[in-house]
Amino acid sequence: DDLYMTAQDLLGSSDTEDKEMAGRLIEKALELEPESPRAYIAMAGYYLELSKVDEAEAVLKRGAEAGIDATNFSLLDASISLAHGDEPKALEIAQAALSEASLDQVKTWATFFSRRGYLKAGQNLLEARLADVGEEERVGLAIFQTELALQFESAAEALVKLRAAESVSNDLGGDEANLNPIRISVAQRLLGSEQADDQKVVEEILATVDSIDPNFDGIAVLQGRMALRETPPDLVKAANLLKVVPEESRYRDDVDLMLAEISLLQGQYDTTERLAAEVYERTPQNKGAWHLAGDAQLRQGNLDAARLSLERVLEIDRSDPRATRVLVHIYSELRLRRKAETMFARYSDIVSVQPGHEEELEELRNSLNMQSGNIREVTENLRKQLEEKPDDYDVLSRLAGALASEGSYDE
Repeated sequence: DDLYMTAQDLLGSSDTEDKEMAGRLIEKALELEPESPRAYIAMAGYYLELSKVDEAEAVLKRGAEAGIDATNFSLLDASISLAHGDEPKALEIAQAALSEASLDQVKTWATFFSRRGYLKAGQNLLEARLADVGEEERVGLAIFQTELALQFESAAEALVKLRAAESVSNDLGGDEANLNPIRISVAQRLLGSEQADDQKVVEEILATVDSIDPNFDGIAVLQGRMALRETPPDLVKAANLLKVVPEESRYRDDVDLMLAEISLLQGQYDTTERLAAEVYERTPQNKGAWHLAGDAQLRQGNLDAARLSLERVLEIDRSDPRATRVLVHIYSELRLRRKAETMFARYSDIVSVQPGHEEELEELRNSLNMQSGNIREVTENLRKQLEEKPDDYDVLSRLAGALASEGSYDE
């Protein structure tokens, strides 16, 4: 058991040597337990982590030849299908595996699809199960849908799921206090929005939670987050609010992340990194911790460390727009041209479904070309933009800078 746990921890690292050590440990486990399903699962998972799909398939084939029940490999079979771009096949595998599965297994599959960018598939699996569960499980499942939306979808979608969970709980006469933690989580996501309506919703959620349980830890956490969103951020008020949250609170990660953010704003980057590390060591899948670590490392000019932190974010959520955008710049600075191009394409795919990102993408493309020495392409793109917007001073200014870099000083 210790061997598997150590291998899993190493595999979650961004360090190449750690991943190689994980592979050696799993090989040893397979040698010690040649008839154990988890040894084959761990080895196939290791190869998938390294994007070695053929090797993963070969391991599962070996497992089948060793007499391992194929149902043990369902998640990995689905992973391989997704790696080949075959979403229908992956869903078919999931539906077969879930015909008599427990609720926890359904959640595992829903998270699996969501983490790989197949959000609709993940939510559909949960929706299909809602009709087959008891009243108490229905509320729990509705809350889990909200948690999934918080992790992989927009704040607006998370709010929709929260309202649905509240409706289910109300219909079944559930305890309203059980929804307070997810209410606070949704409110924290909405705080990042610039929409006035969203800020009103945050105030409404805060009032609702306070009316149900005025001593709930999450109230101080949300108020601390609100203090950090003031203009300018009220760092003293936020820090004082967080002092009342007990050390053993469920919000320990949230508190440490806000303290890390306060340290970042104060320029105490070592403290930011330390607090972020405490969080991701407790909760390796907390992408906010990796984001903050990356922010602190960037501000100290440590591009390699920031790259590893943000790559870890994308291992957790491959569709994270901020990590993707920043990695385009980091790869460019590190002269990793191919990686920068690949990351730019991914970022373009992520934001293409959202209106209003056209100019940002064009600016990112021009920045990528400038850093790569393709100045002529930049000037051509800016000339086209200037034809469309002849009075746009920002475009004119950037064109002048590109022309100067090109040596066309008179123009």
